[in-house]
Amino acid sequence: MNPPRIGFLPAMERMGVRVEVAGPPAGIPAEAGSLEEPVADLRVHPSALQATTIEGEEIPTLIDELPLLAALAAGARGTTVIRDAEELRVKESDRIRVMVKNLERVGVAVREHPDGMEVTGGTGVLRGAVAAHHDHRIAMAFGVLGALPGNRIQVDDPEVVEVSFPGF
Repeated sequence: MNPPRIGFLPAMERMGVRVEVAGPPAGIPAEAGSLEEPVADLRVHPSALQATTIEGEEIPTLIDELPLLAALAAGARGTTVIRDAEELRVKESDRIRVMVKNLERVGVAVREHPDGMEVTGGTGVLRGAVAAHHDHRIAMAFGVLGALPGNRIQVDDPEVVEVSFPGF
């Protein structure tokens, strides 16, 4: 809940996601971990998703959540545009390329750009196998997408999420 790192919340709200921020998780102080960053539980409620544009100054505040937002865009009505995110090319994997290829594998219409992508959602049930490329955020994004009713998505290396979210 570190203020410069929660840009994904307004982006999700623009997409129509209803998110409830509910204090720190049980048994964990609000300032937890070695960096003493604020933490909270998020409760995400089912909702109809709308496309949005994610770009410019908001990118640094949600750079690590862009794989999740791209996965959400697969279920949104319209085309979500992600721009100014070339930093994703030099993370644990080239997250732009990996997200585009994996979204295509499960049946999503997506177009790659040097600094982002366009994801056209609302294509219905998603099925297929995806490659995490040893990237915990990619595995979690497709884990979330695969957990939606009707979707059948297999992540090749689900254990990689243990790096950042043991028990995910």
